[in-house]
Amino acid sequence: MKTIKFELEGIYETGDVFLNGKHLDLDKSLKLVNHSPSGFSWGYGGLGPAQLALAILYELTNDKDFSIRNHQKLKFDFVSKLPQSDFHVIHEITYSKDQSHSNSLTF
Repeated sequence: MKTIKFELEGIYETGDVFLNGKHLDLDKSLKLVNHSPSGFSWGYGGLGPAQLALAILYELTNDKDFSIRNHQKLKFDFVSKLPQSDFHVIHEITYSKDQSHSNSLTF
Protein backbone atom coordinates (compact mmCIF):
# COMPACT_ATOMS: atom_id res chain seq x y z
CA MET A 1 0.00 0.00 0.00
CA LYS A 2 1.19 3.47 -0.82
CA THR A 3 -0.31 6.72 0.42
CA ILE A 4 0.14 9.99 -1.46
CA LYS A 5 -0.88 13.28 0.07
CA PHE A 6 -1.56 16.06 -2.42
CA GLU A 7 -2.78 19.61 -2.71
CA LEU A 8 -5.32 20.39 -5.39
CA GLU A 9 -6.56 23.81 -6.43
CA GLY A 10 -9.10 24.66 -9.13
CA ILE A 11 -10.30 27.86 -10.76
CA TYR A 12 -13.85 27.24 -11.89
CA GLU A 13 -14.17 30.04 -14.45
CA THR A 14 -11.14 28.88 -16.47
CA GLY A 15 -11.06 25.17 -15.58
CA ASP A 16 -7.41 25.50 -14.57
CA VAL A 17 -6.26 22.99 -11.97
CA PHE A 18 -3.03 22.94 -9.98
CA LEU A 19 -1.69 19.77 -8.40
CA ASN A 20 0.92 20.41 -5.73
CA GLY A 21 1.36 23.92 -7.13
CA LYS A 22 1.95 22.73 -10.72
CA HIS A 23 -0.53 23.42 -13.53
CA LEU A 24 -2.16 20.13 -14.49
CA ASP A 25 -1.67 19.37 -18.21
CA LEU A 26 -4.92 18.51 -20.01
CA ASP A 27 -3.12 17.26 -23.14
CA LYS A 28 -1.13 14.67 -21.19
CA SER A 29 -4.34 13.02 -19.93
CA LEU A 30 -6.09 13.34 -23.31
CA LYS A 31 -3.39 11.08 -24.79
CA LEU A 32 -4.55 8.33 -22.42
CA VAL A 33 -8.33 8.70 -22.79
CA ASN A 34 -10.17 11.52 -24.55
CA HIS A 35 -13.15 12.17 -22.29
CA SER A 36 -13.28 15.97 -22.50
CA PRO A 37 -11.13 17.85 -25.02
CA SER A 38 -12.78 21.08 -23.83
CA GLY A 39 -11.10 20.75 -20.44
CA PHE A 40 -11.38 19.81 -16.81
CA SER A 41 -14.42 20.29 -14.61
CA TRP A 42 -15.61 19.10 -11.20
CA GLY A 43 -18.58 18.97 -8.89
CA TYR A 44 -20.63 16.40 -10.83
CA GLY A 45 -20.13 13.00 -12.49
CA GLY A 46 -19.56 13.96 -16.12
CA LEU A 47 -16.84 13.88 -18.74
CA GLY A 48 -14.86 16.94 -17.54
CA PRO A 49 -14.57 15.41 -14.05
CA ALA A 50 -13.51 12.08 -15.58
CA GLN A 51 -10.72 13.86 -17.46
CA LEU A 52 -9.62 15.59 -14.26
CA ALA A 53 -9.63 12.34 -12.26
CA LEU A 54 -7.53 10.64 -14.94
CA ALA A 55 -5.06 13.53 -15.01
CA ILE A 56 -4.72 13.53 -11.21
CA LEU A 57 -4.09 9.80 -10.98
CA TYR A 58 -1.64 9.76 -13.86
CA GLU A 59 0.31 12.69 -12.48
CA LEU A 60 0.46 11.16 -8.98
CA THR A 61 1.26 7.56 -9.96
CA ASN A 62 2.87 7.90 -13.39
CA ASP A 63 1.15 4.60 -14.22
CA LYS A 64 -0.94 4.69 -17.37
CA ASP A 65 -2.79 1.39 -16.90
CA PHE A 66 -3.52 1.95 -13.20
CA SER A 67 -4.81 5.46 -13.93
CA ILE A 68 -7.10 4.29 -16.72
CA ARG A 69 -8.49 1.43 -14.60
CA ASN A 70 -9.13 3.59 -11.53
CA HIS A 71 -10.00 7.12 -12.63
CA GLN A 72 -13.76 6.55 -12.65
CA LYS A 73 -13.61 5.60 -8.96
CA LEU A 74 -11.66 8.79 -8.21
CA LYS A 75 -14.21 10.77 -10.23
CA PHE A 76 -17.22 9.43 -8.33
CA ASP A 77 -15.62 9.31 -4.86
CA PHE A 78 -13.73 12.60 -4.92
CA VAL A 79 -13.89 14.87 -8.00
CA SER A 80 -17.69 14.82 -8.27
CA LYS A 81 -17.95 15.94 -4.64
CA LEU A 82 -15.83 19.08 -5.08
CA PRO A 83 -17.83 22.33 -5.11
CA GLN A 84 -18.81 23.78 -8.48
CA SER A 85 -16.68 26.82 -7.69
CA ASP A 86 -13.05 27.61 -6.99
CA PHE A 87 -11.58 25.17 -4.50
CA HIS A 88 -8.41 24.38 -2.58
CA VAL A 89 -8.08 21.02 -0.82
CA ILE A 90 -5.40 18.86 0.71
CA HIS A 91 -6.26 15.21 0.31
CA GLU A 92 -4.67 11.79 0.15
CA ILE A 93 -5.14 8.58 -1.74
CA THR A 94 -4.01 5.14 -0.72
CA TYR A 95 -3.52 2.53 -3.37
CA SER A 96 -1.99 -0.84 -4.02
CA LYS A 97 -0.99 -2.63 -7.17
CA ASP A 98 0.17 -6.19 -7.77
CA GLN A 99 1.31 -8.17 -10.76
CA SER A 100 -2.11 -9.76 -11.30
CA HIS A 101 -3.41 -6.22 -12.07
CA SER A 102 -5.78 -6.29 -9.14
CA ASN A 103 -5.64 -3.00 -7.33
CA SER A 104 -7.38 -0.87 -4.79
CA LEU A 105 -7.80 2.84 -4.35
CA THR A 106 -9.13 4.60 -1.26
CA PHE A 107 -9.52 8.23 -0.22
